[in-house]
Amino acid sequence: MTLALILFAGWALASCSGKGGGAGKKVVAVSYPAHKWLVEQIAGDDFEVVVLLPPGADSETFDPDMRTMSRLQEADLYLTTSTIGFEDAMTRRLRQTNPDLRIVDVSTGVDFIGGTHAVASGHAHEDAGVADPHILGSYVNAMTVGRNMALALDSVRRLSATDDAESPYMRNLASLLADIGRRQAAAKSMIDSAGVVGGAFVVMHPSLSYYAADFGLRQVALERDGKEPSPAQWAERMAEAISSHPRVLFYEQGHSEGQAREVARSLGVDAVGITLTGEDFLDRLDAVTRSFTSSSASSTDE
Repeated sequence: MTLALILFAGWALASCSGKGGGAGKKVVAVSYPAHKWLVEQIAGDDFEVVVLLPPGADSETFDPDMRTMSRLQEADLYLTTSTIGFEDAMTRRLRQTNPDLRIVDVSTGVDFIGGTHAVASGHAHEDAGVADPHILGSYVNAMTVGRNMALALDSVRRLSATDDAESPYMRNLASLLADIGRRQAAAKSMIDSAGVVGGAFVVMHPSLSYYAADFGLRQVALERDGKEPSPAQWAERMAEAISSHPRVLFYEQGHSEGQAREVARSLGVDAVGITLTGEDFLDRLDAVTRSFTSSSASSTDE
């Protein structure tokens, strides 16, 4: 039997074996660990949560394999943001292979920013000029995503509920939103107190577009449209970065760290690694504010 046939047989077996996770739990599929954390804050351990993106994988180039698709065959609900290519690819396949799967776009209501990433054919948010996918780089967006998740999860809960009691998910959501709101207020207070509204920071990859918009800051991205800049473009963007008098340079942890530190030295600022897709994304977002407000254009990364 060929490898392809073995994979297909395994996939078919998973499809026919019935849905449901351990201990009879419903299965929810999400794209990132950050989404898993949000689900658990809202629903506790009521669901088995499957995270689709492997650790260390690049969400913008990830191509789902048969194993990933097989895991989705077990899901009762797929919570997607429809802002990156692999989610679109999986959604299209799932509508054919698992038409009964409920798919909910939890980015509904987000005020999308366009023009920072490359055009993707068939993108769900092309009307926004190709949506920037880094929506959890914003406390406001995190609250929107949380609300959408709570409604989707509660609709699944009600299918098996035996009474009409007040939803515990909505109570948990209120606590989650209060926590995020406190973090947002603290970040605004820090930025206002430091007198840096309108200030600039440099990023290797444009992953803080929403953060900058929320707090009236300027993001200068060295990489744009998902492409490495040509020598001429690099020179132009470095000139723009220098003239913006940035306070700090942010880079994606695990990607181009050496280059980021070299650029930061040339700009005379600190290089700070970030990642906003993990379960600690809110803590990381808080750290972005601390780095921005405590750094200065004259600091040097050692």
